[in-house]
Amino acid sequence: MDMNKRSEKGQAAEFGGDEGNGDAVRIPQETGRKLIGRRKLLASVGIAGVAAVTGGLFNLTKVDAVEATIPSTDVTYQHSTGPVRTLTAKLAEWVSVKDFGAVGDGTTDDTAAIQLAFNQTPTGGAVFFPAGTYLVSPASPSAYILSITNKSTFSICGQGVSSVIKVKNGAGNYRGIIGLANTTVELAGFHADSLSFDHNRQNNVLASVAEYEGKLRATISNYSSTAGYNQIVITDCTIRNADGVVSFYFPKGTSNGKHVKITNCTWLSGGNGNGSDFDQSFINSTCDSLIITGCHFEGASWAFAPRTAIETHSSSCVLTGNTISNFQIGANLTGISQSGTNVNQICANNTFDVSREAILIWSQSLSPANATVGFKNMIVTGNTINMNPNQYNFSSVVGACRAISIYGGATSISYENLAITNNTIRYEREVDTSYISKFPLKSFGAISSYENGNQTNLAVNFSIVGNKIVNCPSSGIFFDLGKVKGLTISNNELVDCGTTISSTAQFSNKVPLYLSPSLESDCTIQNNVIMQTDAAPTITDFIFIRDRASSNYSYKCFHNTFALKDGVNPAAITDYVGVYNASQKLLFEGSVPLEAIRLPVMAGGIGSRVSIADSGRVAVKTNASGFWKKEGYGASAPASGTWNIGDVIYNEAPAAAGHLGWICVAAGTPGTWKAFGAIEA
Repeated sequence: MDMNKRSEKGQAAEFGGDEGNGDAVRIPQETGRKLIGRRKLLASVGIAGVAAVTGGLFNLTKVDAVEATIPSTDVTYQHSTGPVRTLTAKLAEWVSVKDFGAVGDGTTDDTAAIQLAFNQTPTGGAVFFPAGTYLVSPASPSAYILSITNKSTFSICGQGVSSVIKVKNGAGNYRGIIGLANTTVELAGFHADSLSFDHNRQNNVLASVAEYEGKLRATISNYSSTAGYNQIVITDCTIRNADGVVSFYFPKGTSNGKHVKITNCTWLSGGNGNGSDFDQSFINSTCDSLIITGCHFEGASWAFAPRTAIETHSSSCVLTGNTISNFQIGANLTGISQSGTNVNQICANNTFDVSREAILIWSQSLSPANATVGFKNMIVTGNTINMNPNQYNFSSVVGACRAISIYGGATSISYENLAITNNTIRYEREVDTSYISKFPLKSFGAISSYENGNQTNLAVNFSIVGNKIVNCPSSGIFFDLGKVKGLTISNNELVDCGTTISSTAQFSNKVPLYLSPSLESDCTIQNNVIMQTDAAPTITDFIFIRDRASSNYSYKCFHNTFALKDGVNPAAITDYVGVYNASQKLLFEGSVPLEAIRLPVMAGGIGSRVSIADSGRVAVKTNASGFWKKEGYGASAPASGTWNIGDVIYNEAPAAAGHLGWICVAAGTPGTWKAFGAIEA
């Protein structure tokens, strides 16, 4: 039937309520009429279909005839001069939940109506949520409130923050708001766009942490789906008051997950349930490719700060342009993926305002047994991190106070090619109360590694370059990750790091740059600036180095600058470069306050060399006696400073009948000096 044809009287036909759910459209009589079933007519139409009807795309007319029944596929549609299409084809493109009885008034429970829309919309269809607040409630604590089942492709969308799916007051526990519950069909593609979800946590408080941990309380998830997925895309969605274990959760099914992309989504007033800490991650995905960009995560308060914003179990992972505030942990870049090794991860240009850790990089023993590498090819760059450990309110801590943390918990798992570059890290300065004592482990710093006593880990090609770290009460850079090969630390600026008011801080807390791995190659430390602006600095050393393996590899400390506030006595610092091993080889060139450097008498292996910039002095370890042989230039024998037997000062202005220089023949301050090398008159 041509919908553009008109009856002789030209009267418009009407659409009724829920009658006519069969496969045909009924054309009513003028008297005793039955109305065309709206549910069937709009089986899969939303705003587009409604506009089509009300805007004149369908010029329906009342028919003066006995009631007749015709197939809906015979009803045709034509827009302007476009092709003629069947009504069924047109309406299958788009479905509004209101066509299935959803009200969206913030009072009516719309669960059944929305579920009906999901059920009756075929694969490839889209369900639209017009502006409104759609209350939903779970039928069971172990079930999703709404399920999209066995659709290979499906979309849901709304009108932004005006289209709200809200969990009812007192709803109790639930697995999630929307479940992608495919069991027999692999999910080829799912897209959620411009929707708002409200978990209503304030009016759905559970009695215990165990209840929160027992169910996911997710926003969208495919958990329990036995089928895999190819592509999940979520854009421009807002999630309010989330408090579950996860929000967007996409583990793999029987086959691996492929691609997840989440962009421009916002979490507001996220919480940790009833104020107790438990394992949370608002985005958690196991797939081959994960992209999270332009998202904003905001916890409700420090007291209710959720555990983690983002947790990746994915390779080819990109986290860029996200902001995270009032969370305990910002991003958890794990080394546990479906392939066993995470490769090619980028965490760049994000902003973190957190209390425990901003970026946690780890690989645990959960990795598949055949995985010999935890992560490979990772870049952490250009991030801005504000640390607020003074706001940490929980006690269940493995280790914290770290801005960028590398945790090697797995045995015999290597980590390859990590670059931590050009990040800015600032800590809230300790004032009246030390917060360093909140965190039990001594091994932490702003950029920190921790191997948990496992010296079998091997870190290969790690570079920590161009970062600025301010006010960390512990080490600015702390590296203690098992074995390391190819470690470079350069061009970093550490300002007032290792400065704490804690009376119980351990030695390792009081060193701005602390290195204690097992060397598998030389380690380069160069062009760093380590500055203390306090009038009474609490640091012990500027740099402390240790090779746990006692190898013959060297720490190469080149052209680093150590700076103290004017008027501070350099003697307040025990060692500019502290060396743990008596046999450790050290090569040093750099600038130090007052053109002087103090090294422990027994430190430095044979072949170690120290060159003091601008002083013309060099110290060389030539034997195992425990002394450094210092060499330099001057106009006369030294009148100050501590010197050892054999130290030499060469005459900077040799002349006829003079001497080549002076040699120390008795150690002391300044020791006993004698001229040597007579020059002919």
